[in-house]
Amino acid sequence: MIRYIKFIFPIVGLAFLMWGCGLVSGIFTVDYEFEDDIHSSSSQILDEVFESVHVNLNDNDTYHDHKDNLKGIESICLVMDVENHLEQNVSGEVWIAYEHFTTKQAVQDSGGVRIFSGIALGPASSPTGKRHFGCGDVQDILENPDAFEDAVRVGDFWVYGFGNEDTYDVTFSHIVLILNIAAGL
Repeated sequence: MIRYIKFIFPIVGLAFLMWGCGLVSGIFTVDYEFEDDIHSSSSQILDEVFESVHVNLNDNDTYHDHKDNLKGIESICLVMDVENHLEQNVSGEVWIAYEHFTTKQAVQDSGGVRIFSGIALGPASSPTGKRHFGCGDVQDILENPDAFEDAVRVGDFWVYGFGNEDTYDVTFSHIVLILNIAAGL
């Protein structure tokens, strides 16, 4: 009987340990809706417009609850609408940085990283002057996934949107960052 108990206790202990780990680990989805749109225009337009959005993922309860036990980022998706306000083709791009800047040049020269480009838009009056980009669309134009993942791990960064041409006037709206993160012991 004692041999039987010595054999059972380690198995039961291991089962409880595995069961306990299963309760606190897994894949969690974080939906982070940007508070503001990003409107950006070049200096060739009446007045240069330069907007950005501060992202603090710690404001999201799911992210905050699991940040200290983050094991990996399974997927990153950015869903958004992008609109061209000019009667010419434009290609938009999205940048991230850990500081707030007030010009496109400062973002590009001071450590900002372009994470998406090739957001092709037709003239404002055409059907392609405003487009919705979903997860699949964004994955096709993602340039620096490692930099984007690093920013997500830090959890506090700025997002900027620009046109890729000398003259542009674009708005990035209804932006939602969707993350699937692996977290656990």
